[in-house]
Amino acid sequence: MKPKSILLITAFLAFALTAFAAEKMILDIEIRSPKSVGFDTNTDLEFVTDKTAKGDFLSQIKQQDDDKYRYFQQSYPLSAKERRRAIIIYTHSSPKNQPQQVFLLPIPAKAKSADWTNWRYANYLEANAVSNFILNFDYMPPDRSTNIPPNSFELRYKIE
Repeated sequence: MKPKSILLITAFLAFALTAFAAEKMILDIEIRSPKSVGFDTNTDLEFVTDKTAKGDFLSQIKQQDDDKYRYFQQSYPLSAKERRRAIIIYTHSSPKNQPQQVFLLPIPAKAKSADWTNWRYANYLEANAVSNFILNFDYMPPDRSTNIPPNSFELRYKIE
């Protein structure tokens, strides 16, 4: 192979790798809960898309406190292949079938950097939210509720 061809191929690959790396975005989330509300160590935080779910127990992720709130911080990679995204919080403790808190994330498929959003409560509560979100996009379960209790988790996020 000629040196000119090798140089051209190397330059193209370097450009392609740089362009690909530039599109990798990270979703940083913070969840907060009033310190006056009990914290169940079996509470799970799931980052759910139309294709996957990745979960972590709140007790195992980064935490900090202030006078009023307990904060939980986590990051997830964003993929342009995902069209829908949500954070779903639920507990594995008894009683079973407790409502799961669903925070819809209005992030476009090709996300762009954005600063922290405002704090907000879940969009709705329902049982089986993770499987409903992934498998049954148009399904509206009879137990879905938008009556979010004031002592529920709140979420904010940014994109890097």
